[in-house]
Amino acid sequence: MKRLSLTILLCIITVIIANAQENKESTVKLRSGIIVRGDIVEQIPNESITVRTADGDVFVYRMNEVASIKYADEVQKKEIAEKKLANGGKFMKNKGYEGSVFGFFGADALDYGQPTYGVNIINGYRFNPYFYIGLGVGYRRFLNSPAHSIPLYLNLKANFIKDRRVSPFVSVNAGVNLLRNKFYLDEFSVYIDELDTEHHIECMLGVDIYLAKRCSLLVAASFMTTWWWYPEFQAAAPAISVGFSF
Repeated sequence: MKRLSLTILLCIITVIIANAQENKESTVKLRSGIIVRGDIVEQIPNESITVRTADGDVFVYRMNEVASIKYADEVQKKEIAEKKLANGGKFMKNKGYEGSVFGFFGADALDYGQPTYGVNIINGYRFNPYFYIGLGVGYRRFLNSPAHSIPLYLNLKANFIKDRRVSPFVSVNAGVNLLRNKFYLDEFSVYIDELDTEHHIECMLGVDIYLAKRCSLLVAASFMTTWWWYPEFQAAAPAISVGFSF
């Protein structure tokens, strides 16, 4: 009787230990139906997962092979979730630094009536896949005139689609131009001197086309306007912008 009780007790202890060991292991279920249990050594969001089994074998699977993951350790689950949030998806960043460089070419629609061109550089922070704030600086001049300006502005950008190769966006730039060259307009008999206060607003509608992870080709149509309080003068230009975001 004592021997039977001891045997039953040993069986119960063995089952408890086995269950405890299983609960300490993460479970990875593949789309093929195979189930792998072990410690998750490394997980690269949207790329791969590495699992070490109790036997010491190491398996690496692509994330498109994985159907589901059950984490044994909630702390590990939280760390992986935070890493995934920081690293972003397959194409886009979820948050963190983001910069862009792009050139533009357009035609002034008001007082100048001549082509305008330039370049913009923006550095900022992406708060989530949909919203971005940055500070930009640019250089703009007119094709047939010594007039030029250096705008400094705040950039607000909103993407409509999360983590797709092609992501439409709208953005607004608002700020001031730091410099304006002296020039004379014969057709209007207006002489423009260097001005300290020059307001600059630009609206853009375009797409980010991701060529690689977190690197995209930027193509947009924009409309920029500049005006002065004195003398009363205004310039507006529809333009096409092309560049890169990184």
